Amino acid sequence: MFGVNSEVGRLRQVVLHRPGLELKRLTPDNAADLLFDDVLWVSRAQAEHDAFAAALASRGVVVHYYGDLLARTLEIADARDYILDRVFDPRWHGPLAAATLRAAMDGLGPVDSTETRPVEWKAPARFDQVLELSIAAVRLGTTSFTIGTTFRIAGHEALIVTAETVYVLVNAETLTKLALPDSLREALSQGAAGQVTDHAAFL
Repeated sequence: MFGVNSEVGRLRQVVLHRPGLELKRLTPDNAADLLFDDVLWVSRAQAEHDAFAAALASRGVVVHYYGDLLARTLEIADARDYILDRVFDPRWHGPLAAATLRAAMDGLGPVDSTETRPVEWKAPARFDQVLELSIAAVRLGTTSFTIGTTFRIAGHEALIVTAETVYVLVNAETLTKLALPDSLREALSQGAAGQVTDHAAFL
């Protein structure tokens, strides 16, 4: 069980949300209503957030992202039902709309957007250091797959960053989901063990 029992104790883990689509939707007309003084520079906010997350990681704090935790929670059937039942309440959406909206959301799958960007910053790296990336498929779904990337300082075993990106296969014209072809599923399952690309002439 995790908790916060001190205002001055050592911070060991933290849950963050990286600025994203919600800030891109700010306009001069709605900023004040949403309690913002002005429209924000989204890319700058993201850069400052990334620097903050890296600073936490450099001090030994384990950084979790809310979007990643939510996506993993939604993969648990009971937890997914619990959340959807409370989001789509007939008292708010009406008895007919609530059931329709819930069914539509339930059909989207646990993760349906590459906008989800789970990243964990574990340690910093300097500008002049060579980074080593390992890339592999970590999850295969019916219509999507997840690529995991780990970052190390070349020659060292310790991880400095881990990241995952979800790709969803869709029809280019209708944008409806498509099942992963057997050939793609097999290729992702086998991976490319032992294949190395050395852009920095490190090896």
